[in-house]
Amino acid sequence: MEKTVSAAIRHPIGVAIALSMAPATALGYARFAYSLLLPDMRIALHWSYLQAGTMNTVNAAGYLVGALIASPLSRRFGLGRTFRLAALMMVITLAATAAVSGYYDLLVLRSLSGLFGSTLFVVGSGIAQSVALGVPSFRAPAVLGSYFAGAGVGTAISGIAIPSVVWSASLWPAGWLVLAGISGASLLLASAASRRVGEPARGDGPSVRGSHYFKLLPTFIAYGLFGLGYMTFLTYQVAYMRHAGLSESRVVLVYVAMGVSVTAGVFVWHRPLGRLRPHLAAALVYSTAAVGSAIFLISSGLAAEVLGSFLFGICLMTTSTVVSLFSRRLLPATMQTGAMGVATIFIGAGQAIGPILGGVASTSAWGLRGAVGVGVAGIVASAAIGSLQRG
Repeated sequence: MEKTVSAAIRHPIGVAIALSMAPATALGYARFAYSLLLPDMRIALHWSYLQAGTMNTVNAAGYLVGALIASPLSRRFGLGRTFRLAALMMVITLAATAAVSGYYDLLVLRSLSGLFGSTLFVVGSGIAQSVALGVPSFRAPAVLGSYFAGAGVGTAISGIAIPSVVWSASLWPAGWLVLAGISGASLLLASAASRRVGEPARGDGPSVRGSHYFKLLPTFIAYGLFGLGYMTFLTYQVAYMRHAGLSESRVVLVYVAMGVSVTAGVFVWHRPLGRLRPHLAAALVYSTAAVGSAIFLISSGLAAEVLGSFLFGICLMTTSTVVSLFSRRLLPATMQTGAMGVATIFIGAGQAIGPILGGVASTSAWGLRGAVGVGVAGIVASAAIGSLQRG
């Protein structure tokens, strides 16, 4: 039987860093890395761009389903057991992706990777919230930020690992196999850390009613708009850079730089998030991301691209920290996992809609520049809405 949280955890930052291998896998390896393997898979498997894009659509659909079931599963089986089961299924799914080549088989596996990845991410955030319960409020952003920063670690590692093993289109399965191996090792560490964290007290009655989540509606909407913006930006950023004639090595450099900056975000933001009023912190984070993404529309120089990647990257997962901080401030501990689940539904919907809007914009006179512009506009809108949250 899972124990209940009763005391502060020793070395909470260390535990959060170990748990951060969950977002490293769920986002860095299972979601973002697909953009690195997509060109080779499209060539080797003779896909159209529509077929290639559909893989992202079903992944987003699976992500939404995972967000819906994460909270009920964790209430039924406990955070720890649900986390470890999702981790196991995540590794199996990534390994299976390397073993098949049928289009519909891959559609199923991409949807499952979204489902298990979302469950892993949401439940992991609930465990990270339990870790943060035992620390002073000014240190909570560092603990939560350390967890979410794992997505940057996964992004940077995949950006280095995949080009190292996939040097021709036919080798795309090796990329997924490497991702499965790295994920397995990463999630062993995360699963061990999850055993050190007790379960929050079970809630009942009005404490778990969905109406309580309306307190966070501006935060949820801002998070969804950010999902629309950042996924559109990331979807078309590489194509935009390649269309401008940039070399593959330069594209990879910018990709890795973004991953490193995501991890650096915890060091950049933990003091401001701990001292500023939450709505001001949210507006600052979202606005900084908007500036970083907009730089790509203003300049094509390497220095500007690295700067834009840095500003965008340090905010990419910090927005999840902002959601967690508002949730921590406005809701009881029993609703933390549910709140992140609701937030993930909003961001998942935005991620599914954004690339479609970007695709429509790309057919206009603005071309790919218009698609990237849709992403920037979504992030700007998230800053405006996020500043309305009070609490």
